[in-house]
Amino acid sequence: MEKRKFPLIVIDPRVTMLAQFADIHLPITPGTDCVLINAMLHVIFKEGLEDKDYITAHTNGIDELRALVADYDPKTAQHICGIDEGRIRTVARLYAKAPAAMSIWTMGINQSTHGSDGVVNINNLNLVTGNIGRPGGTSLSITGQCNAMGTREWSSCSGLPGYRALDKDKDHRNVADFWGIAPDFSHRPGACRRPIFPRPLRRARSRACGSWRPIP
Repeated sequence: MEKRKFPLIVIDPRVTMLAQFADIHLPITPGTDCVLINAMLHVIFKEGLEDKDYITAHTNGIDELRALVADYDPKTAQHICGIDEGRIRTVARLYAKAPAAMSIWTMGINQSTHGSDGVVNINNLNLVTGNIGRPGGTSLSITGQCNAMGTREWSSCSGLPGYRALDKDKDHRNVADFWGIAPDFSHRPGACRRPIFPRPLRRARSRACGSWRPIP
């Protein structure tokens, strides 16, 4: 961290160890992450810092987003999220002007009462600044389980790769064409853990596995 050649911005209500390493720490009021990001987007659009070519080529709904964040000027947002107007503008400019910018978050966003809105907002920020697909830039969710995102993306759960539905013929055909197989493979999801484990094992309270919990 001490040898980095880029600014580190940490958004966290707490003064964590990572926050102490940060170039800029934004101790927002808990639950106001969307307000902060909307205010950053407000600044980016108002000052013309968005990646217009990228937006035209790779996004849709940009007019609706502009309209949404128009009400989140930093003067108003600062009283909600607890971050000074000038600091919001500084961070928005830093992010938009960076050669590449990456947003990394963990369960605090995903498991909040407005988790979906928060993740969409982070993605909006990185789409508007052209960082999705840019080397060194992206939206990166670090999940709390061993490769949880991998199982969702690559279908080790109950669906098909790329969030396609197992019970939809169109999705089956798309995956079958890509894999080069017949589209008549199983439409049934894999078994869940209840029928896999025998009843005596389900009732056991063994803690041999670190994440083991008895199944009722």
